[in-house]
Amino acid sequence: MNELPALLGTAERTQTPGTSCCRVASTKLAAVSATPVMVTLADPPATVTTPLLPKTARPVTFKAGPPASFSASTPTPLAPVARPCTPLPAEVAVPTTPSPPPEPPEPAADVLRPVISPDTAFFWEGTARHELRIQRCGGCGTLRHPPGPMCPVCGFARPEYDVAAGTGHVYSYVVHHHPPVPGRQLPIVIVLVQLTEGVRMVGELLGTDPERVRIGLPVRVTFVEVDGDLTLPAWQEDQP
Repeated sequence: MNELPALLGTAERTQTPGTSCCRVASTKLAAVSATPVMVTLADPPATVTTPLLPKTARPVTFKAGPPASFSASTPTPLAPVARPCTPLPAEVAVPTTPSPPPEPPEPAADVLRPVISPDTAFFWEGTARHELRIQRCGGCGTLRHPPGPMCPVCGFARPEYDVAAGTGHVYSYVVHHHPPVPGRQLPIVIVLVQLTEGVRMVGELLGTDPERVRIGLPVRVTFVEVDGDLTLPAWQEDQP
């Protein structure tokens, strides 16, 4: 770059009349053209081209410009907004299906069943509740068993009942061996019990060997649930 002005300064100037152009001799220009010259060019602006584009896509060229300037500023705080407080919903109780009651046992087909009448219905309703009920006259208060429609003492026809204590003693008994009894395994002991209240009642004695049975044996009532429709009173030895 420093040699170019020197060469131009030694060149012959030719001027055409009426003009201000300078012409350098051809010999001098030839020498100038033969002299190597180093020229430093400014860097061209950088270009960025997206690589690996499909053949059908048009390449996109981005020119790098000066970096954007940002000014740091303190953000403006947002004003609080008052909103109503919505209460949480209460827990919803999920309805549960109650378990069905247990099915009553099947009616026993090989059991002798008592005949229930209007006079004896209260007695069997009591055995279903494990109560030993005794009929009592509504007029004179006399206890009687078996129950009936009218008091044999005063003739009053409005009976009531009391719940017995369920204790007594063997007044009489029999050991039954034959004939067979439906629903029973022979031998069985049938006792006539004198209740503490004074009346007498017939029933089966359970859990006692026939050789141990005697007159005056203390006993206590128990209840045998045959099925869902029938509960029978029975007796067992009353241990002290």
